[in-house]
Amino acid sequence: MIKLKDIISEKCWKGYEKKGTKKMFGKRYPNCVKKEEKINEGTDYIVTVEDRKGKLIQKGSFTFKDDANKYIKDMLKKHKLKREKGFWGNRKTGVELSTNF
Repeated sequence: MIKLKDIISEKCWKGYEKKGTKKMFGKRYPNCVKKEEKINEGTDYIVTVEDRKGKLIQKGSFTFKDDANKYIKDMLKKHKLKREKGFWGNRKTGVELSTNF
């Protein structure tokens, strides 16, 4: 016979956490809800400009996407970057631009 304690102590799926129980079909089951991502109070958007060897040339951290986009436009002009296959870069100088968004 299944005990209430066994049903309630069931584990949730990966990425979910137990928030109490709920009743379905006359039985109690764990209420598994998706884990909330921790909101970083700091920067959300990071833009980096690196050379071929991965050496950091310039980096910008921004809270607002509009500010990050303005910075990207400035970097495209400053380093003469063009759209290559899958990235923004300059094949002559070996400079690449990358973002986290």
